[in-house]
Order: sequence, then C-alpha cells, then structure tokens
Amino acid sequence: MSTGEYDGYERIGLREHLTRLLAEYDLDEEDLGGSGRMRTLPPGVAHAGEIEYLVHRSVLRPHGAFPCAGDDEAREFCEDVADEMVRAFGISRAEAVARINRQWSEPGSPDGDVPRVWIVGNSLIYHDEPADWATGIYYGFTGRWWDSGGDRQPLPPPGS
Repeated sequence: MSTGEYDGYERIGLREHLTRLLAEYDLDEEDLGGSGRMRTLPPGVAHAGEIEYLVHRSVLRPHGAFPCAGDDEAREFCEDVADEMVRAFGISRAEAVARINRQWSEPGSPDGDVPRVWIVGNSLIYHDEPADWATGIYYGFTGRWWDSGGDRQPLPPPGS
C-alpha cells in the first residue's frame, strides 16, 4: 500500500486471514479500532467483489529472527527459505537468516532491522516456493539467477 487512505497499511487478505491474524495476536476486531481497514476487491482480480482486510503497520510485530515476518506462517516460510539456503548452498544458518533479512528488511532502528516488506496474511511472497526465494536471495534477482547451468555468482554475505 503506498497511496491515499491506505498509507501505512498492510494487506492481510480475506476474512479467514484476518481471523487467523487476530487469533494469533490475541485481538478482537474491535481492538483494531482505527488500525483496521477493509475494501472491496475490484473486478479483474482474484476474489473480485469480496472484502479485503488491511491493518496498520503499527499493529504488526516481528516473529522469530525475521523482522519482516508478521505472523507465525511468515516466520515458518522464512525458516523454510533459510533451511533451503543452508541445504542448497552450504552456508550457515546465521548467514541464511542475515541474507533473508537483507532482502526483506533494512537497517533502521536502534533495536535492529525494520521490515521493508511485511510478510503477513495472504502475502504475494507466498506465490513463489521457498527454493525459488532461496536461490534469488542467494544470487540476486538479476541476470539468469534461476539458471543453475549459467555463470552465476552469489551475492556477498551481509556485512562483508
């Protein structure tokens, strides 16, 4: 979300995604107050005519080692990406986590990284498999990053 009345809000998805998020955060919809929004999805998109829910970023909190993971499902997804990087590229778990955080977060607060992207609810990030994200994050998303037969070089590890 980057324009108008939805500035500062993150897409959660349909009712079932909002229900899951609220349960995980131990909140009721009323607890959101002005921090929740809804809108009708326009024609031509999946679930056109249905209500999509959004929450203000101030409601979200990082899960696990990943500032970008706004719920347990996102944390598990990031862990799957990290596991795939460790398995496929022989790097340490710490390096894999740092690479994921470099991809989806940015240095910002005295407490550490802040999300550049919140993975929460029905995030578009789930449209690719963890193995695809692992490869792209490891090699970068330029050139033929997906081509294992090509001459690709990994991005430098974070902090190097």
